[in-house]
Amino acid sequence: MGACAQGPDGPARATGGDVAGLGAGVTPVPVLRSGLLQLADVPAGFRRSEPSDPTDAVSEPPACARTLNELELDRPADPRASQARAFFVQDDLTGPWIQQVLRAYPPGGARQRFHEVVDTLTSCTRFTITTARPPAEETVTARTPPRLGSESWAATVVYDDGVLSIHSQFVIVRVDDYLVVLTVAAGQRPSDQAVDALARAAAARLATMVEARSASATARPA
Repeated sequence: MGACAQGPDGPARATGGDVAGLGAGVTPVPVLRSGLLQLADVPAGFRRSEPSDPTDAVSEPPACARTLNELELDRPADPRASQARAFFVQDDLTGPWIQQVLRAYPPGGARQRFHEVVDTLTSCTRFTITTARPPAEETVTARTPPRLGSESWAATVVYDDGVLSIHSQFVIVRVDDYLVVLTVAAGQRPSDQAVDALARAAAARLATMVEARSASATARPA
């Protein structure tokens, strides 16, 4: 669903998006799924669908598309991290689309990856998708994020190839050793208020999952 992955035929169909991490003690995928947005959390008119497949989009500078693709479509860059995804759509071809990626990292991994991503995307204010035909331009414009979790960042990413224009709103939230990556994409820019409300719902789902996991661990016999 990512801006880099769009084309005249809409998002690619998916084969799946959950990844079991290799890190010791990292939250397993079945537990992560319980921390994802549910259909009741998204606006009326959306239905569940499948996430987009990884894309081979290449940009100049290369780090721009590579970072966006890793956030939305690919496996986590850190092989120790686990990942679960939720995807909602109104129309497969025309959108709007909502995707949440939830990742669990070993201690310190989420903080490191959060700052790597923010540092990269902050420098990617304008770049070219060289593998698109015709070549497409993307812009990244940071905006004030909702105050959530340990730290958060938000931006509007616009993909434009002269025929198709997709506006994606990103909100990235770190909560301790978890990363929430929320993307809302449409032909017109989604409202900041609506996107931030979804980000709050995602953070609340994660908090409920963490509390349940903590309670379960406490209840286990020694």
